[in-house]
Amino acid sequence: MKRISLLTLIEISIIILIAVGIYGSLQLMELRAEEPRRAVIAMEMIYGKNYIVPKIFNYNYYNKPPLFNWLLVLVFRITGSFNELWVRLPSILSLFATAYFVFKITARNINKRSGLIAALLLLVSADILFYGTVDAGEIDLFLMLLLFLQAIAVYYYSLKQQWWRLFITSYLFMAAGILTKGLPLALIQALLLLCWFIYIQQFKKLFSIQHIMGMLAGFGIVYVYFAAYNQQSDVLLYLSQLLTESTQRSMLENKWSSILFNLLQSPLQIFYICLPATALLLYACNKKVRSSLRQNTLFMFSFIFTLIVCITFFISPDTANRYLYPAFPFIAIMGAVIYAKATEYLHTSKWLAGYKTLLGVFVFFAFVRIAYDVWGIPYQQKSTARIYRDLSAQILQHTGGAPVYLTGYPQQIVNRSLLFIKMRQQVSAAPPLLPCQLPYYIGKTTGTLMRYDSLPAKGLFYLTPVNFLKDKNATVYFTFFDDWIRRDVALVKF
Repeated sequence: MKRISLLTLIEISIIILIAVGIYGSLQLMELRAEEPRRAVIAMEMIYGKNYIVPKIFNYNYYNKPPLFNWLLVLVFRITGSFNELWVRLPSILSLFATAYFVFKITARNINKRSGLIAALLLLVSADILFYGTVDAGEIDLFLMLLLFLQAIAVYYYSLKQQWWRLFITSYLFMAAGILTKGLPLALIQALLLLCWFIYIQQFKKLFSIQHIMGMLAGFGIVYVYFAAYNQQSDVLLYLSQLLTESTQRSMLENKWSSILFNLLQSPLQIFYICLPATALLLYACNKKVRSSLRQNTLFMFSFIFTLIVCITFFISPDTANRYLYPAFPFIAIMGAVIYAKATEYLHTSKWLAGYKTLLGVFVFFAFVRIAYDVWGIPYQQKSTARIYRDLSAQILQHTGGAPVYLTGYPQQIVNRSLLFIKMRQQVSAAPPLLPCQLPYYIGKTTGTLMRYDSLPAKGLFYLTPVNFLKDKNATVYFTFFDDWIRRDVALVKF
């Protein structure tokens, strides 16, 4: 029987420590940011038995397509639970799946050690480790996996000149991305194919029958979904809002001065959110290392894709760090490739970190993440102005566990664009703002989702902004001030 070396045991231990650190927070922190919204929409699909039209408070939700919600529905169905663990688990599995594929593609290109370095660089990337895996109920880690598979299909099959597989596979993953995030995924696919095919001198393939069939396969899937949606609701309104969501974060809706400033400061932002991978990129300052990188197709592909993702999302001053997660696997790959070349050309340099030093860095990040679970997250919970998990329990004490609904003056949402053409301005009604943690925690406890009634029914419990109660006959059971919507909210019965 072959003995496992001490170094291999350390490598395995690092992966286990990272997994323990990530798993430890999955139920500690209550759902926050966009997490409860994703969960509530999936719960609405299950209770309403409508998987085509996303809804929240029983009103159409237009800002995101439904694929991630379908994934949550599948997890909820399998586990029979809506708990925070199951809301966050799909994204965590997506992260580790991406790390595995990063290992495989880098190991194939260089060696297994470089593959492991690339995978670990991804797992301990600063923003992913301390934000993405904490608020893991958001779509971004799942989208990162889809975009990675979409891009790697282009890289892998282009080297083998298997054009049918390249176009069909990449466009299928593009379709999945569009049904997760929206229209920017089509732009990324177009820019990637254009730039990469020019680089490998296969520009004419963009006009081939294989490319046409790939587009038909990918956009055909997207068309089938929206055609099904159109059977139940206004698909033009849905597409209009999806486009508005996309253009709000593009050059179409932002001043050129803001875009230019954001592009100029983006390298610094990428550097610190992707640490420690970006620290290894500094070895490329050496001329010999830099020259050797031009001969490495995986590095060049990773550089091109990273540039496309950053330009696509950095043209908006409102870019959140998590929007850049699709670039993280390729930054990790570039870091591993550069380090491999540095060990080849700079092995006598005092500035070259040894492999054991790198492993020490990974151990440090893993232990810091575990410490964050033990001390950081509980401190954040205590310092939060409002813990909605506790507030929901307090509300249900007043209702005796009875269902709670929402009422109040509706929002007026203006949808104003479609396919970059100012076609019409359509005003649609939407429920008043309320933190989605409340319908999530109340709904999973009572088994009844919180719907919005513009005209409240008698004898039911409602949450409503206090200003809605003027000149109305209602019994107030409980009031609280919500910091997110910046107004007083009351639990009432009419």
